[in-house]
Amino acid sequence: MKKNFVILNLIVLVLIILANIFQFYFINYPMKFDFQFAIQDSNWIMLIIIISSLAVFALVLGFLKIKQLDFQRIFLCFNILLLIFIIYYSVDIFIKTKKEIAKREKEYIIKAKEDIKNDNVTFEYSGGLQLISDSQKILDKTDSIQRKYGISYKNLGCMMFPIEVEARQKYDETVKSYLEKRNGKNWESKMNSEIEKMRKENIEP
Repeated sequence: MKKNFVILNLIVLVLIILANIFQFYFINYPMKFDFQFAIQDSNWIMLIIIISSLAVFALVLGFLKIKQLDFQRIFLCFNILLLIFIIYYSVDIFIKTKKEIAKREKEYIIKAKEDIKNDNVTFEYSGGLQLISDSQKILDKTDSIQRKYGISYKNLGCMMFPIEVEARQKYDETVKSYLEKRNGKNWESKMNSEIEKMRKENIEP
């Protein structure tokens, strides 16, 4: 019987380790899951401390011999509770993140429709502070060409949170068909070619 509980404890401990690894996906969603990075990023020290503490507590309770509860049975119960907690915690954060993304997507769809109505689609991006080597004249003409195609670009700074990046895709999806209808197919290539041609004409030799 004790051998069976040893095996069950080992199985549950393996499940705890796997849950600790895969909670990276749920907690950091919508970041792309990277198994190797998840292993490195998981808080193994804290997990070892928790499991060790549960083992000591189970050992103490086992010595009391409460209703034939020995160390193996008590430790198994503690491990199952820990596994349930890890799963619940991870799934709870995942659900909250999904709700937040859905909320932000609705806001981006509304914003996209307003921008379409105003004929001024704004593409947001992150890239930190950029060193501007172009003259103000080239920058103004670039901005003018972009406005001709009904778009503008906005730098949001060093980074965008993954939730914003994920939700922002709804904005891009909403304006895509409008911009193709407005400017024709392959409009981005045409616009970039115009900008490149303008730059060559205005760069001083």
